[in-house]
Amino acid sequence: MASAGYGWGIWVILGIYFLSLFLAGHVAWRWNRKAVSDGGGALGAHYLANRALGPVVLTLSTVASLYSGYTVVGTPAEAFTTGFLAMRWTGAVTLICLTILTYAPRLQFLSRRRGYISILDFMWDRFHSKTLHVVMVVSLVVPTAIYVLAQFASFGGTISGLSGGTIPTWAGSLFLAGLLVIYEAVGGLTAVALTDVLQGLVLLFGSCVIFVFQGTVFEGMPHIGEVLQQTQPAKTAVPASTANLGWFDFIVGVGLSIPLYPHFQSRVMAARSAGTFRGAVCCLCISPFLTLFPAALVGLVMSTRLDADTSPNSVFGLFVAEIIKKGTFTYIIGSMMLSSSVAAIMSTADSLLIALSHIITVDVINPMFSNKLPVKRLLWLGRAITASIAFGCVPIAESNINLTTLIKIQSAVMVQIAPTYVFALYTSWVRWTGAAVGVIGGIVTVVVIIVTEVTKVPTSTTGLAVNVFLLLFVSLLEHFLVKKASSPEDIAAEMAERQQDIIADDPALMKKYIGVMLTGHQLAAEREPIHKWPILVVLGIAPFFGIPFYRTSGIQDSLIGGFPLWVVTALGLWGVVYIGLIFVALVLWVPNPEADKRAASRRVISRDDVVSAALNRKIGGPLGYGALRAVQAVRTGDYRIADEMVDIDTQSLPSSSGMKTLPGGEGEQQA
Repeated sequence: MASAGYGWGIWVILGIYFLSLFLAGHVAWRWNRKAVSDGGGALGAHYLANRALGPVVLTLSTVASLYSGYTVVGTPAEAFTTGFLAMRWTGAVTLICLTILTYAPRLQFLSRRRGYISILDFMWDRFHSKTLHVVMVVSLVVPTAIYVLAQFASFGGTISGLSGGTIPTWAGSLFLAGLLVIYEAVGGLTAVALTDVLQGLVLLFGSCVIFVFQGTVFEGMPHIGEVLQQTQPAKTAVPASTANLGWFDFIVGVGLSIPLYPHFQSRVMAARSAGTFRGAVCCLCISPFLTLFPAALVGLVMSTRLDADTSPNSVFGLFVAEIIKKGTFTYIIGSMMLSSSVAAIMSTADSLLIALSHIITVDVINPMFSNKLPVKRLLWLGRAITASIAFGCVPIAESNINLTTLIKIQSAVMVQIAPTYVFALYTSWVRWTGAAVGVIGGIVTVVVIIVTEVTKVPTSTTGLAVNVFLLLFVSLLEHFLVKKASSPEDIAAEMAERQQDIIADDPALMKKYIGVMLTGHQLAAEREPIHKWPILVVLGIAPFFGIPFYRTSGIQDSLIGGFPLWVVTALGLWGVVYIGLIFVALVLWVPNPEADKRAASRRVISRDDVVSAALNRKIGGPLGYGALRAVQAVRTGDYRIADEMVDIDTQSLPSSSGMKTLPGGEGEQQA
């Protein structure tokens, strides 16, 4: 099938690309099967790639997941409409990287040490609150579902556009659903990560050749900038104060929400080691200048060639259409550039889809059955949920639903979980009540602002301020004023009902896993970025000075290489911030080799032994051998729950004589 505008070459390249995705799925299936046969957990293999994503795969997967179809289609459209203001996307990634460097080192350590399977396992481990669990599930699922739906709508529209309207949008969306379901079902996150490698390479290639073509096929930015300043001065002028306010809120919303989406958190937990993820963050700091920056150039270049009433979403396609007319070589390159738009959409869609299935399966359905569903049944349920979501998105995307309001709510809601993560990871006094009230208060605030269309209030920032205030107020109030008085019998009964892990019930144990500094054998890293928090604060504030709020709105700056001075200033500042973030990742985040070494040799204990130990310690009953072993394993942090991840190192197990007394100075209790 050939498109009237692009010819048959694009379909040949897309065909090869789609076939390679099936190959990646097959390879991932073989890897996962081997990991399970070698003693790895099936859930961990499917949803966390057996915690074995290496440097290349993790880096390209993380980069590809960050840049959705909006990078290739939306950013040029925004630049075509607003001009150089679209460069704000290049600076927004600064806060994304900073947020990752704030929470990822500790969460990555805890996920390996505690054997987390779900991204919400930390919240449950920390608070053991069903109410907060429900709040967090809703806060993650709703924005992620909107994000997935947007990708299906974009893919269907892109395929239809490439075919000149011959292929309807519903057929494109249906094809995407079938493709994603097949390779995610057989390969899980491993398949997603492997396909992301290919998608990331295609995306980077398609973005980088823009630098070449803007100066060869087109007139180059020095000329483009001069033409825009003369014919469309609004696109080069210093932005108005309202635009600057929106820019500020944009950085806050994007910077704090995207790193906490479940597909990003799953990569934090799936990294082979802390050092591996550290390298991925460094590459992420470079990526905006290789993807978002050239994407904005497309819109600026086409602003001088197209009429103002041209559909903004067609700008990238028209840019490529100019390229493929120049000859056979440029036709091939242009076809690969069009493939990059498809790759950008798919790299985000597949990651979001498996992350959404992950949460619904492990954090919604399994708890409904008291977390007792067999692993094989859970996996089949997860595959069924993946298929239901994917094929369910097809008719919704085809219904021409207006996603504008939903997309505004999407990031504004997701950003509300950021304070809970930071305070839960690094303070011991925050309470689940404060976290839940803060998240709910923040979400209600942003929804009211969006629905009532209040334009002079920064949506995400206002909701975040309300959230932090409520979290601090309620947590501190409960911390200092509320005293809990429960008998050992009441506590034991509550624990039996919740099947809770003993770590969260023991304050002495809990303190080893939270707080700014971890010490002794609990050390997460020799150095964590949070230890130098003043540097993080400076790097967090600096990007906002790229916003020209200190300049007079509407004035025209001198051009440097075709870029107004206010844009050059912002790009230079952001470049310095990115260098600072790379410094933080390489110098201020020094992983502890023992942390990963110990994580690989954790004892395996049964959930029943954990519960038994917790109950008997509270009511003063005797501890059996299994319960004693569970207590000692939890004391050192070296354990995994047997029905989740199995990795037995029998050499590390103590002898039976060493288990006669309960460690930790709580007196002798004979087995």
